[in-house]
Amino acid sequence: MYDTLQELSDLSESLQTESINLPKAHRLIVRQVEVFCARKSDGGMFYQMACQAVSAGSFNGVVIIQNQSSSRTDKLINRSQFYQALVDALNCRLMPASEQTLISMSLFSFLTLGLQLYRLSMGSRNSSKHTCTF
Repeated sequence: MYDTLQELSDLSESLQTESINLPKAHRLIVRQVEVFCARKSDGGMFYQMACQAVSAGSFNGVVIIQNQSSSRTDKLINRSQFYQALVDALNCRLMPASEQTLISMSLFSFLTLGLQLYRLSMGSRNSSKHTCTF
């Protein structure tokens, strides 16, 4: 759980930066989906530490005991199912492929237009014959 919370916290902070744009945000989320897919099989570093502590019966010198007087029973979270639920939740927030293409095309068109305007402005400095009005 700690591994997951740390990863989601880092993703959240990355998505809140001032320099974020849609394609970059999409890449960050896709990367996080890939990390969670990989964790379905082996878990993260802290997951493995927790499993070792439970099997050893202590964590950093603190004895781990199960509370026998408690009426509730603790259940182990299915790691694979947990990470798959996270993958599904993140995939729901991704842009459809059609919109990704549209954003990439509009970004390319915007950059091309900017380059053309720059060239026109540089040409107008050298020659007063060329004018462009918008």
